[in-house]
This record gives sequence, C-alpha cells and structure tokens, in this order.
Amino acid sequence: MIPSILAAASDADWATITDLVVILVSAAAVAVVMQPMKLAAIPAYLSAGAVVGPRALGLVPSPESLGAISHLAIFCSCSGSGSNSTFPSSGTGRHT
Repeated sequence: MIPSILAAASDADWATITDLVVILVSAAAVAVVMQPMKLAAIPAYLSAGAVVGPRALGLVPSPESLGAISHLAIFCSCSGSGSNSTFPSSGTGRHT
C-alpha cells in the first residue's frame, strides 16, 4: 500500500516533503545548540526558519510548500494544546 502511495506522489509533493525535512532537521539542530545555553526552544525554531527560508539561505525556496507546512504546524499546535488542557467540572453533575 505504501509503495503505491509513494509512486503516486507528484514532484510538488516530494518538494514539500523535502522542505519539511530540511525545516525539521534545522530546527532540531538549533534546539540542540541552544539547549546548553538555557534558551527557549521557540525562538530557536523561529530563527532556524528565518535562516533556511527563501529570504536568507534559500534552502526552502517554495512559498507553496511553506504554506502547506505552516498549516500542518498550526494544526499540530492546536491539537497539542487542546489535548493538554484540563477543564474544571461544570458543577451540573450530581454530588454525593
């Protein structure tokens, strides 16, 4: 099943996957470098994105793939924040 999915991928799909790998590897590398300095990970990720993006080094040149990757990142961020939330009880239940 997976080989048929990979065979059906277009060149644009492969470009997006390659761009995603470049972004993830650069973010991981910057996070590892920043960790001993006790700096937060989010500014490290933002700086890595700025460096590998189309206006600096150009390792991720496609604005279309950046749009797709940013939508994926927003979805993952919202899903992660929702799963870590705790809500107080509404008080409408029966207490014994």
